[in-house]
Amino acid sequence: MRRAVAGIMTLVLLCFPALASDAEMTWDQQGAVPADSTSVYFGSVPGAYGPPIIGIVTNMYVFADDQMFQNVRNYVAFTAVNATGESGFSEEVNGFPRPRVTSAVPVDMGTFIQLTINGSNFSDGVGTTDVQITGMAVVGVTRVDATQLLVDYTIDPGTPSGPADMTVVSKWNGASGTLVGPVSVVFLVPSLVPLPPIPTGVD
Repeated sequence: MRRAVAGIMTLVLLCFPALASDAEMTWDQQGAVPADSTSVYFGSVPGAYGPPIIGIVTNMYVFADDQMFQNVRNYVAFTAVNATGESGFSEEVNGFPRPRVTSAVPVDMGTFIQLTINGSNFSDGVGTTDVQITGMAVVGVTRVDATQLLVDYTIDPGTPSGPADMTVVSKWNGASGTLVGPVSVVFLVPSLVPLPPIPTGVD
């Protein structure tokens, strides 16, 4: 039986691109009774979680690669635990794990270049501001599914041939207004994909 031992918890979702992790989450405990530890619950359905990750004594948890459910939205909540028992769930946050790019193939479409990006964990709702490519202007993004994006882009003047850095954004959102957010989680895919400029009919 859960008891309201530590009040509600406010979640602040953070991510640092240098970390090799799916997501890093921090939270602030609210309430008069201190918590001895925190349990993390997550699942692929809102409000339905698997067994908790227990015994966390800091206010931070870093999901390791492949620990979260892949290619689907994950739902995460926390509880506070002390000698009296376990609190109710915090507000729920949700989002996709870290996007991963396995290949990117540019195709000349005549008036623009379309890039087929294959990989995993591409979030629904992705838009032109969620994909950035060094030296390119992204003008359109179509999400085929969680494993493929079609990106329309043009090449900025003076961009040299060769590899280009790509940034992909997964959006994480809370279920209530008490969450500080909505918060974007940004992961950098460093210099993986060669994206040479493609001639578009220039003699």
